[in-house]
Amino acid sequence: MNIPSAKCPSCGKLVTNVHFEEVNAEPGFFSQGGWRSIVYLCPNLQCRAVLSVQIDPIAIRTEICDHIDKEVSSLRNEVNRLGTIVAHLAQSMR
Repeated sequence: MNIPSAKCPSCGKLVTNVHFEEVNAEPGFFSQGGWRSIVYLCPNLQCRAVLSVQIDPIAIRTEICDHIDKEVSSLRNEVNRLGTIVAHLAQSMR
């Protein structure tokens, strides 16, 4: 099996692994907010050139799941509140 290899465009050394760091990606001049992202760096400690940047898929998944959990919890509370109101109305109609 042939393992693909690449060279760092900055220092020219063989890249067999990369280091990564978390960064915040800003969407643009007129936009607001940002996304947690990952920057991939050359493993050569004297170089550390940026090889790639991408939005952090694990952070995005976590934020989406947290948002869904919060919304489901809010809906559950609302259903419980409405159930209590209906029970009180039913009791008062007897």
